[in-house]
Amino acid sequence: MNNLKEILKGTEYNVLSVEGETSGEWVLIDLGDLIVHIMKPEVRTYYNLEDLWKETPSSEKGDRQQAS
Repeated sequence: MNNLKEILKGTEYNVLSVEGETSGEWVLIDLGDLIVHIMKPEVRTYYNLEDLWKETPSSEKGDRQQAS
């Protein structure tokens, strides 16, 4: 957290709030227009964020549009 505060010095961002710092599993830092998520590797693996937010291949998009 201190590293992030140091990096943010001199920028337009200020730390508005921090959640999860006591558990340390997943920390959310609210910078206003920007939200920073810091999590342990096992938590990241559990939530599988890369697959959750990956772009759907165009062939699957077409299939979904035809099914509607």
